Amino acid sequence: MTRSRGFLAVAIGAVLAVIVLVVALVHRGDPSGPSSDDDTAAAPSATTAPATSAPACLPTVTESGFYVERSVVLIGLTVTNRCPQALAFIDFTTRLRDSTGRALTPGEGSEQPDLPIILAGQTVGLAATAAVASDAKITSIQVSVTDAKAVRSAVNLPTATVTPLTHDRDGSIVEVHGTLRADPNYNALCAPQVNVLVRDRAGKLLYARAALVRGPDVVANLRPPATADLDRLEASIVQGKETLDGRVIVEGPC
Repeated sequence: MTRSRGFLAVAIGAVLAVIVLVVALVHRGDPSGPSSDDDTAAAPSATTAPATSAPACLPTVTESGFYVERSVVLIGLTVTNRCPQALAFIDFTTRLRDSTGRALTPGEGSEQPDLPIILAGQTVGLAATAAVASDAKITSIQVSVTDAKAVRSAVNLPTATVTPLTHDRDGSIVEVHGTLRADPNYNALCAPQVNVLVRDRAGKLLYARAALVRGPDVVANLRPPATADLDRLEASIVQGKETLDGRVIVEGPC
């Protein structure tokens, strides 16, 4: 009788061990539980670039210029990213000063530079505007980058150009025309913006204007000062579209 009870205890223990092992294996394979594959599943697609926290360095404004047209200050700038990674969600601050040295705040209707993403080593030309009082005498501007977010994955932007870039003058108005080209075509671009940079004869940046982009057609209307050298007009292309969930779409269509 004692031997039977001992045998029964051993059998029950074995069954319990098997049950514990099965439960452990099932729990380990449960897709709802934590898994080392979670990061892979959450990886972005090839057409998006997720942004993280603010980087250790910011892109820099390498050139700037302005031209006052009526009561609007037309601003042009070039921005260079010397950081080791691509940057997104770039914020700018614009400061104006009048002839007395007084700081002026841009009024309603002003537009800050728009730069969704910039690659490491890339330089882009941007346009901005600042609305001021009609009697304001603007003598200087300062545009600086105040914030950006590092992009944690490798990003490539489609190669794009505006060629040929031509212009026609009608009195004081200069109409600039161009064709947006990309590989394999302009549909590969996501939300392309084209800024036309205006320089003087010495190559100094005077200002820039955002062009109208309709499909591959690019048009900009300028009212340049007499010091502008129209043979030095440049077209700079900005690509990408910011999303509310902290990503920048970098390939079209988007």
